[in-house]
Parts: sequence; structure tokens; C-alpha cells
Amino acid sequence: MCDRIQPKPVRPERPPMRNYRFVILSGALMALMCPLPVTGCTAVADFPDYPLLVESLALGDNFVCVISKNREALCWGNNISGQLGSERDSALDNPWPVDQLESVLEIALGKYHACAIADTDSVWCWGTNNVYQVGATVNDDFVHAQRVSGLPAMKQVFAGPQNSCAGGYNDEFFCWGINDALQLTKPMDLGYSATPVPIPPIGMNIKSLAVGERHICALDGEGDVYCWGDNSSGQTGLGMNHVDEEACERENRCIRIPHKVESLSNVERIASASTHTCALLGGGSIRCWGENFDGQAGVDNDSNLVFEPAEVMEAPVGSRWIRVDTGFDHSCAVEERGDLYCWGNNYWGQLGVDDELVERSWQPLRVVGLEDVREVALGNGTTCAIVGHEKTLYCWGNSTDGQISFDAESYSAPVEMGL
Repeated sequence: MCDRIQPKPVRPERPPMRNYRFVILSGALMALMCPLPVTGCTAVADFPDYPLLVESLALGDNFVCVISKNREALCWGNNISGQLGSERDSALDNPWPVDQLESVLEIALGKYHACAIADTDSVWCWGTNNVYQVGATVNDDFVHAQRVSGLPAMKQVFAGPQNSCAGGYNDEFFCWGINDALQLTKPMDLGYSATPVPIPPIGMNIKSLAVGERHICALDGEGDVYCWGDNSSGQTGLGMNHVDEEACERENRCIRIPHKVESLSNVERIASASTHTCALLGGGSIRCWGENFDGQAGVDNDSNLVFEPAEVMEAPVGSRWIRVDTGFDHSCAVEERGDLYCWGNNYWGQLGVDDELVERSWQPLRVVGLEDVREVALGNGTTCAIVGHEKTLYCWGNSTDGQISFDAESYSAPVEMGL
């Protein structure tokens, strides 16, 4: 019998706001819908009568943004720096439209900022701008979306904790924000830049980027990966004491010139949100590298730092991995039958398992109760997935700022998000 999910203690000091609501079904109805153990149940919203259907999603540090079916950007969660794109309260547990932004095509979230592409192929950013990651020269928070100047027509947008990047139709890529680890490929005298800096030509056609906390990796059209920036945790995948390391801030050694990760080839997707990086290879295997204190690189926990790409456990027999995504200290992958597996830190239940049963795991654990997973996004202890042909949104893990609900601080099983 499947009982009600047991959330962590309620936070009564914040009354819930209910233009949109996310709540859990009663235990009796759950039992009818989900005859699985408590750790494997999927909760669903009971108000109102339909779920939140979305085209795409992204997670930051305790906030979530989605693109709705009508191409509207909706955000909720922490709003301390205006990262929800609204002058609303400091935290919201209900999706709210980003002010002055329409017909959104793509969205990406950093730590406390967000960027999106509108139908004019222009890039807009909002939230904290303390290192110019919004692309404005005023060191302030922006609660309204600001258009980033100096860019041609863009079709892709990326965000790391303190950097933003965009890719154009002619394989042109630009980044802006902080440069404390040479992640803008410029010398240290350029500490940060509000002006988009072109990623220099390095003999490749960039197709995608993975923007980490203080490093960046690029995937080219040949399936090769190039990385640069901070290498103190091995997050560039270039090994220890690389020949081209330069001194950078925090007494670290950084790499300014993008270098090819020689041990990788035939790569289809790369992902990074913090200090570890993962790559999906054409054959359906996954390799990760960088920080691994919680097993987020998919390597036995005795290896706290992984300086070169290491293979994550294979997908279940008869299947293969088709997608990989990373959060601050956990990772998730989808296998070709549509099942979702996660590994790394589980303090908030972000792996989809009760944190009292599993504190962390370097082995991928299946998120029970979800099928036909189409897209995944990971944040700081929170995981969300788009499921099924209708593209229903589910989230679980950290909810301290209303990412799932103010009714509890965390959820260890997926909650179907409803408007």
C-alpha cells in the first residue's frame, strides 16, 4: 500500500500563496493510484484538476523556470535577487510570468540569474548582476528582463552560476560575466565583462556548451570536447598539472586556452552546473569528471576528485543512456526506455529516494514512479522532469523556497506539479 509522502517538517512562518498550488493527495487516494512502497511513489496534485504542462524547463539555486505551452516564461522559488523576473515576494511557490518577456524559445538559469531567447532571436537576462552575468554595466539586481546588447541573432542560451553564454546561427558563441578562472579565455586583468566575449576560434565548430561554476566545456561538430577555466577539482577533464595551467584567483591553477579532452570522442551531449562535468557518448555510455565528494561523477566515493573522464555505470541490460544532466552535486540520466536514474548527493531526496535510506550514491538509482521521461533539469538539491507526450512536470527534492511547495522543506518522491 502506498501512503502519503512523508515530507520534512513544515515551515509555518511562510503562509502559502495560492494563485497556483502544489499539494499532495491524501493517503487513501494515493493508495488507489500508486500501489508501490512509499519510497517509490509518485505524488500528484489535487488542485485544480489539471497538471502543469510545459515545453522546457531549467533549475537554478532554489528556483525553477519553465516555458509553457504558449511560450510564456514562468518562474517560482527563491526571488531574493529578482531571478524570477518579477517584483513579487522574495519567494513564491506558484509559477509567475517573467515581466516584459513574451514568446520565449529557450531558457537557462544560473545561481541567482536567468537568461532566455525570445522569438526575435534576442537574448534577455535578469536577476543578480554582481559580476555582470545579466549583461548590464550596472552592478545591481534586475527584476525585469534586460536585453543583452552586442549579440547577433541567437538560437541557444546557457548559464552557469556566474556566467551566461549564447550560441548563434553561424556557430558563433559568446560568454559574459565573471572571469576569475579565465573562463572568458581572457587574461586575469579582465575580472568580468558585461559585454559578450566571443569564444576564440580554436579550429572547431562549436555546437553546444556546458557552463560550470568556474569552467566551461564546448562540444564541436566532430563529437570532440574542449574545456578551459578552473581545473582545481579536475572539472576540465584535462588531468592534473596541465602544461598550460596559469595562476588564477583563490590560489588555483586555471586553463585559459581551450584544450581538447583527448580521452573523449563521439560525444553527443555535455552538461555541467557546478564543479563536475558529464558527457554522453554516441554508443550510449556516460563519462563524468571533476568533484566527486558525493559520488556526483559516478565514481566510487573513495575518489573525491576525478581528473579525467571516468565511465558511469552502464544502463540496465538491453538499454543505453540517451541523456545526461547535472546539478550542483548530483547527476541524472535517462535510458532509452524512458526511465530516469540519478546519483550523487541525496540530502534533500533529490535522487528520488528517502534521504534517511540513502545519503549519497555513486551508482545510478532509478527514480521509481516515472515513465517516458522527456527532459530533466537539476538544481541545488532539486530535480525536475518533463514526462510523457503531454509533457507533464514533476519535481522532487529541496523545496525550502517553495520550488515544490511551502508545505514542506523536501520531498523524496516526484510530485506532479499542477496549476
